[in-house]
Amino acid sequence: MKGVMRTQPYVYRVTEVVKITDGDTYWLRLDVGFRQTMLVNVRLLGYDCPERNRGSEREKDAARRATKVAELFFGYALDPESGVTCWVRTEPDPDDFGRWLGDVWDESDGDPWPEEHLGAALRREGLASVWPTRWREEFDAR
Repeated sequence: MKGVMRTQPYVYRVTEVVKITDGDTYWLRLDVGFRQTMLVNVRLLGYDCPERNRGSEREKDAARRATKVAELFFGYALDPESGVTCWVRTEPDPDDFGRWLGDVWDESDGDPWPEEHLGAALRREGLASVWPTRWREEFDAR
């Protein structure tokens, strides 16, 4: 229909984690179809993790733990033996820093367990706040 804006989710399979910058930012290689992959800088949508290079020592320690949770998540989700597929759904446009905001999760065919979202896993561990609240406002202010 002419003049009508349609929004579609942009969902891609993660084929490789090139770099985990911190708990909520990753360089991911995505399968974009047509036997093509693309390297994308993804910022976790809807969550804020502690910063590694600024803030209190408590924040820096939490940032190291958040990075470790992301490493474990991706390590399991991309292990061929796990039978799990890792996905990212991005927003249509990047943020002001050129990162694509995305929800990251894994799922397994035939697994009785529900899919796991990385943001929820970080949140459960107290390593992510729900945006727009900054991590330090919720956890470091205590």
